[in-house]
Amino acid sequence: MQRVTKLSGDQVETLMKSMADFSTVRGVAFTDIVYAIDQAFRGWGQSARSLGLTLDDQQVILEATRKGIISAGAVLSDTEMATVRYKVALEQMAFALGKSK
Repeated sequence: MQRVTKLSGDQVETLMKSMADFSTVRGVAFTDIVYAIDQAFRGWGQSARSLGLTLDDQQVILEATRKGIISAGAVLSDTEMATVRYKVALEQMAFALGKSK
C-alpha cells in the first residue's frame, strides 16, 4: 500500500522540525523518527506506535473526529488522510516543541 501524502513544502518543513524536537526529547535517533513517521504516512503505524505515537488510520480518524477536525463517518481521500495524519502527528509531538538544538 503506497500512499501519496501530498503535503506542502511548508508542512514538510514543520513536520521535520517537530520530528527533530521529538527525537531530542525521546532520545531516539532522528532517522528512526523519520522512518516511523514515513511508515505511518504510508499506512503502517506500528513503528510510530513503538515511539508512543498513534498514527494508524483508525486512531487518526478517531482522534480527528473527537477534536472536530473531521465529522463522524467521513470518508477521506489519501490526500485528506495525510492532512489529518499531519495535524494529529504535530499535536502528539507538540510537547517536545522547541527542544532540539
